[in-house]
This record gives sequence, C-alpha cells and structure tokens, in this order.
Amino acid sequence: MYFKIVQDGTDKEVPYGEEGEIVISGPTVMKGYLRDRKETKQTLRKHRDGRIWLHTGDLGMMDKDGFVYFKNRIKRLIVSSGYCLYPQYIENVIDSHPAVLMSCVIGIPHPYKVHVAKAFIVLKNKNVDHEEVIKSIREHCEKNLSRYSWPYEYEIRDELPKTLVGKVAYNVLVHEEEMKSKNKKYEPTDELLEQVDDESTSEELIDEIKDEDKNK
Repeated sequence: MYFKIVQDGTDKEVPYGEEGEIVISGPTVMKGYLRDRKETKQTLRKHRDGRIWLHTGDLGMMDKDGFVYFKNRIKRLIVSSGYCLYPQYIENVIDSHPAVLMSCVIGIPHPYKVHVAKAFIVLKNKNVDHEEVIKSIREHCEKNLSRYSWPYEYEIRDELPKTLVGKVAYNVLVHEEEMKSKNKKYEPTDELLEQVDDESTSEELIDEIKDEDKNK
C-alpha cells in the first residue's frame, strides 16, 4: 500500500510536515462505488506516476519517517478570515464539557469573515437552563480554543441528524442553515443518500479513466 500527501484537487505532492489531501494506492484499494459513476471518477484518479490513486477527502500530513497524521475531512474545513478552523478539534473541546453529550460544528456565512463556526449541541441533561449552560460552554471554549476558532453561535438540540450508518449528518445541518438564510423551511430528503443510476461497471470506468489520460 502506498500513501502520499498532495495539494487539494491536484496530484502534486507537498513537502513533509505540510498539510494536504491523503491519497492511497495499492491492490487493496476499491475498484469504485457501486452504480455511482460520478463519485468514482472524482475519487479514483490516475496520477503522472501511472498509478490509480484514491483521493480520500481527508486532510493530513506525513512526517519524515513516513507516519501519516489525520487532521480533518477536507469538506468540513471552515475558512474564517483566512484562518483554517477544524470542526473535529472544536467538537472535541465542546464534548469535553461535563454537560455535553455530543456536538457538531459547521461553517455558516458571515458578512466579512466569509464563514464562522456554529456549534450544535446535545446535552446530557435536557432539563437545564439553556442560557446558563451555553454561557458555561462558551467560557469553556474561550479557555481551551484559540480566539479565531471560537464558535460564533451555539444551538442546543434534543438530537442531531444521523446518517444511515449512525454518524452525525453534518451536511443536513449545513442545508438547514442555507435554507434559513434564504428564509425558507428546510425539508429533509434522502437525495444525498441516493445512488446514481448508472449501469457502468467499476472495471469499465477504470479503463475509461486510463483511456482519457492517454488522450491528454
């Protein structure tokens, strides 16, 4: 199995210690997504070294000894006033508060910072004063996070939306905020979970990727 770190959206490797997208190649890498031609072409790409590399969508770095360190999902990265905010790191700090059961942090639009962090929080005890507990969580974040990564908004929820495999569906929260900014009511759908109806096999698609690269 081969690993390397590349600039996001390219096949250009970055120096040791620099962050980029984690990509992998080898005989155990998947051949593609079932009946999802578009996602397969985005994920499996042929690089200049002739290998097919799987772009994981994970942000990370590699040290000089070849150890790879995961940072965050690239799609979840929040850029605020030029600073990179890592939602998972902010969530870990929020989750360490004794009143918090779980949390999810997303980026929401801001007039001059471009985006800021918003925290959605589920409490262990739902029968508490929300204003008091938010004040306590805010102080906890201000004590344990850099100023630029402090959540701009906090929202208490009874529960967070989940994917079919039980993970927090942060994209649903993102869509809710987008609809809220447009003064529209968000109505959840299964659209993001539906598979593309494409009968092409993974093997055919891999061959197509190779043919396209030959013609470049």
